Amino acid sequence: MEVERVFIGVGCNRVVYNVSWGASGLVSFGAQNAVAIFCPKTAQILTTLPGHKVSVNCTLWLPNSKFAFKAKQLEQHFLLSGDAEGVIILWEYSLVDAKFGDR
Repeated sequence: MEVERVFIGVGCNRVVYNVSWGASGLVSFGAQNAVAIFCPKTAQILTTLPGHKVSVNCTLWLPNSKFAFKAKQLEQHFLLSGDAEGVIILWEYSLVDAKFGDR
């Protein structure tokens, strides 16, 4: 049997600073205890990043969209996510193979 992902749907946590637009062109936001990664070009959630035990209150891409003109050639981007207990996770995003890993 083969399983194919057809759709991912998530809701954004209603907290200020929860959404971040990265220089990679992707948008991140807290979705319950995970971080959702949204691609505006395809209007799809690419993935969710589990790892937090409580609600995610903020996300921040490094570099963010403000520095997109300088970051076009970068192969790696980083994402910070923080939760209600004060835990911060640093995620690494590789444009080469388009995958995430936590640090």
